[in-house]
Amino acid sequence: MQKRGIVQRSLLNPVVLERADSIRESFLSASPFRHVVIDDFLMTPVADQMLAEFPAVSDTSKLVNEFGVHNAKSAVSDVRGIGGIYLDVDTYIQGEEFISLMQRITGIDDLQYDPWYYGAGTHENFHGAGLEAHYDFNIHPHTAYHRRLNAIIYLNKDWQPEWAGDISFHTDPWDLKNDQKKTVIPEFNRCVIFETTESSWHSVGRVSLPPEERHRSRKSFTIYLYTKSRPAEETAPEHGTVYVPPPLPSHIRAGHVLTEADMEEVNRNLEQRHDYLKQMYKREYRFSSVIEDLKRQIGDWKRASRLPLAGAATILSVREPIYPDGWMGERTSFQLRIDRPAATLVFRFWQLDAIDYSTAITGTVNGVRATVAAGPAFTEMEIPGPFAPGEMLDVVLEVDRTRRGSESDMRQISVQLSAVEFR
Repeated sequence: MQKRGIVQRSLLNPVVLERADSIRESFLSASPFRHVVIDDFLMTPVADQMLAEFPAVSDTSKLVNEFGVHNAKSAVSDVRGIGGIYLDVDTYIQGEEFISLMQRITGIDDLQYDPWYYGAGTHENFHGAGLEAHYDFNIHPHTAYHRRLNAIIYLNKDWQPEWAGDISFHTDPWDLKNDQKKTVIPEFNRCVIFETTESSWHSVGRVSLPPEERHRSRKSFTIYLYTKSRPAEETAPEHGTVYVPPPLPSHIRAGHVLTEADMEEVNRNLEQRHDYLKQMYKREYRFSSVIEDLKRQIGDWKRASRLPLAGAATILSVREPIYPDGWMGERTSFQLRIDRPAATLVFRFWQLDAIDYSTAITGTVNGVRATVAAGPAFTEMEIPGPFAPGEMLDVVLEVDRTRRGSESDMRQISVQLSAVEFR
């Protein structure tokens, strides 16, 4: 007898493997973004068993979305904890045949399975549940890998189109007048594969079951695949899922006489938008708190920032610091207190030998100004004294040009401040 979780055979319909090249062509040519719909995806007994062993929900009233608002949708990410056929499915989708097929269809190399099933696993939408148009979070919270691909296998037998629950692909839901969408019905053993980008807008229609069918639900098994990096032109700062509230139904327009059902729809739409704005403001307040804390930390860092100071004075504050490795940006400023008498204040700068231009550096100390042209190697700037003990010095150093550190160093740097000396 085969041990659960040790898959010795393919779970896919053999026809899918045979048609991989034509499926790839469909994926690459699809609009509004790359996707493909594959019917009869798994071997029928496998899909049947996944439906039979789908995890049950005892109380839908306790289900909430990511904002803490009631939403009749259930998700189970502990796939192996479900047991049964799901042990086999989990083992299979991390294996060579499945990953290779996904890479062959999509052209995305080095796809990575997610053992956490973060946001994925089994999904179940009950009557009234759906998802507004959105594009997905882009970075895995545990691995920092880039989310690249969604694969959704539907497990709904005898599903009727009028029950909705369909997935729709949008051109741009922010454009209320011109947004176009392509809709796919969640039929049994149908797999929808689509790329995850900053423009892969998709939505799930709100499930609308007649009273006699509300023992049903829209079921699916969802797989997210990742890569360790992605092309620079596709890379965005880390973000959560971005939602767009839906427009009013198209029949609500000038000249239409509103019915009681229409007013319910209008009020529901307004309520959704108000709730969404409320959640966004809460998120903004949280971000503001984080930003204020970061500002405080930066202030502390500036005050404690190192300077290559050699004797005769004490650093009182650093308003605009240099980088920890000594490089200046466009400007640095700080305040010193003289501890011992000195005749001259000397700044020593260093520039890479490979730099084929000079950098004009201007130093201002209590209104006294000096300028030097710093080329490759070391350059010194002198500010004449005398400087007496207890005297406070306000120092500003500025350059006329900066450059990017390197291909992997995004900082705008100029010269290294290698020494601040009193002589």
